[in-house]
Amino acid sequence: MVKIERQKKQSVWQEIYRAILTGVSYIIPLVVAGGLLQSLTLLVYGTGNASAAGTPQDQIRLLGTSLLALLVPILSAYIAYGIGDKAALIPGLAGGIAAQGVPLTLAASVSAGKATTVQDLVTAANAHVYPVGSGFIGGVIAGLAAGYLVKYLKKIPYPPSFAGIMTVLFYPFVGSFVIGALILFVIGDPAAAVTTALTDLLKGLQGGSLIVLGLVLGALACTDMGGPINKAAYLFGVYALAEGNGAPYAAFAAAKCIPPIAVALAAVFAPKGYTDEERSTAKGIWLLGAFGITEGAIPYALRDPLRIIIPSMIGGGIAAALSLVGGSSLPSAGGSMITIPITQNPLNWVLALATGLAVTTVLIVVAKRVKVRKHGPDEATHKSEVGSVLS
Repeated sequence: MVKIERQKKQSVWQEIYRAILTGVSYIIPLVVAGGLLQSLTLLVYGTGNASAAGTPQDQIRLLGTSLLALLVPILSAYIAYGIGDKAALIPGLAGGIAAQGVPLTLAASVSAGKATTVQDLVTAANAHVYPVGSGFIGGVIAGLAAGYLVKYLKKIPYPPSFAGIMTVLFYPFVGSFVIGALILFVIGDPAAAVTTALTDLLKGLQGGSLIVLGLVLGALACTDMGGPINKAAYLFGVYALAEGNGAPYAAFAAAKCIPPIAVALAAVFAPKGYTDEERSTAKGIWLLGAFGITEGAIPYALRDPLRIIIPSMIGGGIAAALSLVGGSSLPSAGGSMITIPITQNPLNWVLALATGLAVTTVLIVVAKRVKVRKHGPDEATHKSEVGSVLS
């Protein structure tokens, strides 16, 4: 009896893990396409010219940004699909949009710099014009919830003549309503509270030790890569910019560049810790990090969270602390390696980034090599690791 119960639990965990991997496999090309469209436009035209309203390059950059804004909804949709099949796809998508926290057009607009001044961003944040989402963590929850909800709804008996109604109306509507409400009102409010509390924490650290402030700020920037915790670090930087202090945002910018670049470097030094698909994709992920697109690391963080997120937090904290202590500063939001020419004390900023990046890369490489020694090359570890959770 105990053995049967254990097998059932293991089967559920394997189903969840396979569903998450299904979602990850669909967002990898999305991240690469969206990130490269945005990055290459910035590389060719520069920060200012790339976002000049109405120009072809602005529209291409906005296309890339819009693709990245779909990351969480697509992730959630295909996680749901991995559990509840086609009928769960739309409820998963609805839950992902709710987890995104921002209507997609607004998300793209803000990311593309359509909120033209720092004060615009501050005003919008204070007025809650842009609701705080629960990020990719909320997207995973939404996808799993939608998948299992639809899976069990499909067990409800109905006459054969109702098959079309159930597929086209009942599953999409009921699933979208229930999962959307769950994410918006049960998950969303705590996510917003987390962002507010962490932003207030960072404000409280101002005036104290720059090292402590930097460590906390950088760690938060690299925790959930666009979720409520990352947004707290971003908003703190924006608030500081509005008060004429660009140092916190420069520190945030140094930290947010680290995860994708470190992932790409670690794939070179610990290739057996990555799947073939991950190694192939990693060749272009570093460019996303160079342009401050932290989302490039999300697929890797989902597959192997402890070995990616914790090193990123440590390295991000070190980079942000060194940036603050060395007096680096930015005059506006949107910092990345491309804004080095307008950074105050740029050499310090580059050294801060390089130090944090080196620490993160070494930690990921060590963690991946330990994993390979324990479980074998990554292509063969997924199934065994799911089982090891229960052992």
